[in-house]
Amino acid sequence: MWIADGVYQAGQGMNVSMMDSYNLAWKLAYHINGVTPPPMDGQSPSPLLGTYYTERHANAQRLIDFDRKFSSGLSDKVGTAESKSGLSHSEFVDLFSTGCGFTSGCGVEYDENLLVKSAPAGLITGKDFQSGILRPGRCLLNVKLKRFADGWHRDVQDDLPSTGRFRLLSLLTTDLLDANGVSATSVTATANLVPQFAASLIEQIIIYPRVPGEITWRGLPMCMKEQSEMTFYNGYELEDVYGIYGVDSARGALVVVRPDGYVGLVVALSDTDPVDEYLSRVIARAR
Repeated sequence: MWIADGVYQAGQGMNVSMMDSYNLAWKLAYHINGVTPPPMDGQSPSPLLGTYYTERHANAQRLIDFDRKFSSGLSDKVGTAESKSGLSHSEFVDLFSTGCGFTSGCGVEYDENLLVKSAPAGLITGKDFQSGILRPGRCLLNVKLKRFADGWHRDVQDDLPSTGRFRLLSLLTTDLLDANGVSATSVTATANLVPQFAASLIEQIIIYPRVPGEITWRGLPMCMKEQSEMTFYNGYELEDVYGIYGVDSARGALVVVRPDGYVGLVVALSDTDPVDEYLSRVIARAR
């Protein structure tokens, strides 16, 4: 970190521009390969490509505003009677935290648009989004998981390689062992949803909380064993995934993760219709 001509330098511009490149790359790939639905009027530019400007412009302006304010704060006597910026010490600390978010990329947030839809009120608990609380428009932060099939310790990011795929992240509930419960019903519904779209563009990742009783392959829905055998994870032994993400294990949640690793949608575990609608705006139906 250094200051040149009164401008704060810490790599934020470079790191944010890398996120811009990632944002654009997968959208171009979808458009070029024809896997997006055609424009409604048959002539307008791709709505998907239009989201690139919408998302990056707002963040670029936030970064410019931040740099101006922070560089002034660094050269100021913050929290004293001689302060010219008027920033208190606590305000400066908050500003520094914002800068860390830009530097790491974890503070970049895309406003609501075609690819970012607000979560229902009350579904997610907490406001510390840089520490992992789920928020549409922000990166899905890494958590450590234990794979059910072989006990292997994994990071969720291991299942988010840059392959251009959307991921459906199912945070199941404590009723997993109930064949007629919300978890089993949701897993079956999402499994039936995947084949309806262009092949190989959607993958499932399933996480379960501590449940009353023993989990065995025999007691799990058949579709889970067929489609998600190696992406079915224990979400409580290595880290409290539900606590990190702000999800109540009694309610669960269904999360759509974009190809660039950003959360696009968070809905109730049983609410698969919004997921279908969301994906339909971005991915063409299978023929």
